[in-house]
Amino acid sequence: MSQNITIARFAGIPVKLHWSIILLLCFVLGSIFRSSQSLNQSLFFLAYFLLLFLCVLLHEFGHALVAKNYGIKTRDIILSPIGGLARLEYIPKIPMQEFYIAIGGPLVNVVLLILVSICLFIGNISFALDMEYIFLNPSLNGVLQFLFWMNLTLFAFNLIPAFPMDGGRILRSLLSMRWGFDKATRWATAVGKILALIIFVYAILTQQYILTIITVFVFITANQEYQNLRTKKLLEGTLAHEIVLSNWTKIYQDDLVSKPLAISAKQAEQSFLVFNQNDVLVGSLPSIFLAQAKKEKLDNHQVAQIASSKGHTLDGETNLSDLFTFMNEQGLAIVGITNASHQIVGTIDRITFGKYVKEHTKFSWFHL
Repeated sequence: MSQNITIARFAGIPVKLHWSIILLLCFVLGSIFRSSQSLNQSLFFLAYFLLLFLCVLLHEFGHALVAKNYGIKTRDIILSPIGGLARLEYIPKIPMQEFYIAIGGPLVNVVLLILVSICLFIGNISFALDMEYIFLNPSLNGVLQFLFWMNLTLFAFNLIPAFPMDGGRILRSLLSMRWGFDKATRWATAVGKILALIIFVYAILTQQYILTIITVFVFITANQEYQNLRTKKLLEGTLAHEIVLSNWTKIYQDDLVSKPLAISAKQAEQSFLVFNQNDVLVGSLPSIFLAQAKKEKLDNHQVAQIASSKGHTLDGETNLSDLFTFMNEQGLAIVGITNASHQIVGTIDRITFGKYVKEHTKFSWFHL
């Protein structure tokens, strides 16, 4: 079941709500109805809530539209209780492109600040600092004041140089100009994690518990960005023959299913390549197929009856990044790995692949 609900589509970009924001909205509505506030105050409070997420949405479209200018599509925009996220198809490696895409969101808030400031000036309305007063004394003036301070907050908060905020991506783009994308990512994510820890301690000491939750999210996201870089470098720098399972078992079409089931029970191999009697590769037997066969008690059936017709090989000099892409595109659970003589010398399945990546990209509290 999807965690996000599509509510609209603008400029060809789906706008989605995370399920938790629905709960938050219900909580807000419930709080309004249970409170002793007047109907007028309640309606204005709900309006503030909706205006906040409208500003966040416009911010995310700032990123999306700049990305579109560079030919980068936005898969969707997701709104959640901790903010918005414009999911681009990929992050450009050209520093200035990432810079302009990252700054596009905050600049939308600047435009909104200017427009609201003009309205405040024309209406001779003060720039009230007391948000509690704004909430307790609802009016059109209060809405304008709320929009001013909310956009100022969004602008300033997003420029903090920590992932996933725009400031973190701006910092990386600037560092990339001198050090390149990979080193810039290491430094930018390290700065983000340090800032998150500092703000976390401050939030604990001042009992700002919502801020602690935000900083934990910032730390995790910054670390995930670094982990993605580590995984990318690992996959591009590792060749298939380096992790190949050389002690593998040939499974034939007329073998009984009980044979691969017995082998998989020992946890040695979970998926298998399938051959005909002439030793020609004709398919594969993914672990998920075996699990279903075990559930349906098909031990005495021939492998040919449950096997997949997809059987592929790759050269041992293929790097793991290309191997992973190929397996995903072809929908494969296992591939055969060949040597220079085009002989199959072993296999790599998704479980082997996953274990290798997990072992070599373990969590780290700090990095450079």
